[in-house]
Amino acid sequence: LDVYDSLVDFDLIGTASTRGGAGLTHMDWSADGLFIQTDNTVREHQYWDALSVLEKVDGEESLSRVEWATWTCVYGWSVMGLTPKFGEAVGINACCRSNKGEVLAVANDFGLIRLFRFPAPYQGCKHKRYAGHSSLVTNCRFTFDDKYLISVGGTDRCIFQWE
Repeated sequence: LDVYDSLVDFDLIGTASTRGGAGLTHMDWSADGLFIQTDNTVREHQYWDALSVLEKVDGEESLSRVEWATWTCVYGWSVMGLTPKFGEAVGINACCRSNKGEVLAVANDFGLIRLFRFPAPYQGCKHKRYAGHSSLVTNCRFTFDDKYLISVGGTDRCIFQWE
């Protein structure tokens, strides 16, 4: 994780490594730019101080009320409901909170887009499922006005626009 100062000639502020050196898969900034949250390839959710680029080990507790500019991390308190009531969070490739902060779209390995209310803090949260892709959905994002959701398929190589 490398953080640069965009106001001062993109000077490097600091560098950090995830536990065990795992690769990052998702990253979000807090609305005030002071914190970062990340997911990695070994399914760990971590919090970082953006100014010192040091991990905030107590982040789950101390940052629980922080407003996040975006939410694309698939782990963390606000998205625990993506996991089935009696199962594990497998096959989740991406998620994206709407810009208004009310809806969370989830892309999975099974060709589905699932829509949850945000936050979704309890395992087995109710959701709506939409099929379209033939298999793996690699990513999804809401448009700036939340009118559409764009999803990207892996094997089918399709880009879908959902209204």
